Amino acid sequence: MAVLTDLPVELLVCVFHYLESIDDVHYLGRVCKKTYGIISQRSFYLEIIRTVIQYAPQHRYDYQLCNVLRLHHNVVNDLERHYRTSLGVVPGTVPLYDFTSSWQQSLKSITSSCSDLAAWSDNAVCDVLARYQGIRILEDVWLERELSETDFVTVDGSSDAQQLEDRYFDLCDRNDQFADGELPPRNPQNPHTQSYIKFNSDQRGRFYAALVYVWLLSEIQWVSTQLVQLGSVSMSGLVRSLENCKNSMAKEQASPLLDELDRYAVFTFLYHHLFPLYAEFLADQDSSQLPLTFDSDFNNHGAHWMLQLVLMAGQAYLQPPDLIDLLVREKPVSTLFPVGVSLCDESYQQSFQIMSQYCLSVICRSSILSERQRAVLRPIGLPALGKGLFRVVADYTRMYLSERAMVAFEMHESRREDMRVVRTAFPREWKHMQWSIWWWANSEDKARMKMERWTLGAGRTL
Repeated sequence: MAVLTDLPVELLVCVFHYLESIDDVHYLGRVCKKTYGIISQRSFYLEIIRTVIQYAPQHRYDYQLCNVLRLHHNVVNDLERHYRTSLGVVPGTVPLYDFTSSWQQSLKSITSSCSDLAAWSDNAVCDVLARYQGIRILEDVWLERELSETDFVTVDGSSDAQQLEDRYFDLCDRNDQFADGELPPRNPQNPHTQSYIKFNSDQRGRFYAALVYVWLLSEIQWVSTQLVQLGSVSMSGLVRSLENCKNSMAKEQASPLLDELDRYAVFTFLYHHLFPLYAEFLADQDSSQLPLTFDSDFNNHGAHWMLQLVLMAGQAYLQPPDLIDLLVREKPVSTLFPVGVSLCDESYQQSFQIMSQYCLSVICRSSILSERQRAVLRPIGLPALGKGLFRVVADYTRMYLSERAMVAFEMHESRREDMRVVRTAFPREWKHMQWSIWWWANSEDKARMKMERWTLGAGRTL
C-alpha cells in the first residue's frame, strides 16, 4: 500500500498547499525527512505559507493589518521629519498638511482585501509568520485562568471614583492570589470548564482571527488619533474614512454572529483585563508620560481620573504587541523623554486635568464609533474636587463591538412572546460566559441557540 513518503516531491508540495493552517504545515513538515526537506527550502516554504494565509479564514484580516502597520510606520517617519525640520535639526520645511492628507487618503483604501496571491510579498508573508507565532503567548494567558466578572475593569463600569479603585484592586488582588496558588485556575462552580485546557485547531483559528481584527481596529484608531490630535483634518472627512474601513472589514466576515462575539471577547480580554492588570508598570512616571501613566497612590489628588485616563489611552495608543511587552517586561527605570513634573505636584493639578481632558476628548473623537454613538458624543467634563472622575467618559470601542454583536443576532432573531430583548439579557449572561466562548459557541448556529436561551431566561446551563 502506498504511503505518504512514496509520493514524489511535486505532489507533496501540492499537499502542503491545500493545508488549512500554518500549524498543519509545520506538523506535516516534521512527519519525516522528506517532508522536512521541502519546508527547509525557503522558496517552497514561502510559497506554501503564502497560499495558506491567502485562503485560510483565520488570516482574512492579515493583509489589511500588514497595510495598516505600514501606514503606522509611515506616520511615525513623517512626524519625525516634520518635528526635525520644525526644530531646525535638518534644513527645509515639511508642511504638516501634506502628511495628514496622505494618511487620510490611505485610510480610505487600506482595509481592502487581497484578491491576488502575488500581492503577498515575501516580507509580508514573514510578518504574518512572526505574528502568528508571537501572539501565541496571549492564547496561553487566556487558557491559564478562567476569568470572572471581577477580573475586568472598564472606565464606564464604575459609578464613582471609589468603585473604580475597588474594581482595580480586586483585579490585581485576584491575580496575586492566583500567582500564590490561593486561587484555582478554573472556577469550581463550573465543572464543565475543568477540561478547557487547550484550543483545538478551529478554536485557535477563531482566536487568532479575532485578535488580528481587534489589532486592526486599534491601529486604525491610532492613526485617526494622530489626525485628530494634530487638528489638520476635518472630522467629516475622517468619519468617511473610518466608515470605509468598517465597511471593507465587514465584507470579510465568515460567521456574522460568531465573529462579533469572538471579537468582543478578545477586546475585553486585552483592554479590560490584561492592560489594567499590567498597567502598573507604567505607573508613577513623570508628567511627560501622560496619558500613559498614572499615580498609583490613590490617596493623592487626581489619582483616580489619571487611572481613568490611562485605561482609555491604552486602547488608543497600545496594540497587542505592546500588551505582550507589558506582560514580560520589568518596571521602567528611565525614559527617553525630557524629565517632567511629578504627578503628585499639587501646583500642577489643574494643568494635568486640562491636558488629560484634551487627551480623552481626542481619544473619544477618534474612536471607532457607530453613527448613533457619534451623534450623541458629548464633551468630557472635568472631575469634581477630591476623588472625582472625568464625566461623560465612555468606552466607545466596547460599545461598538457589543452593538455589532447585538445587530448580528437581531438580524435573524425569531421573536416569541416569552422572549426577553437580547440587549437586556446579553450583559447579564455575557459576564459569566465570555471566557468560555471558544467552547460553547463553536459554530454560528450554536452561538445563536445559546443566545436565544438567554432571551428565554434559561441562564447559563450548558
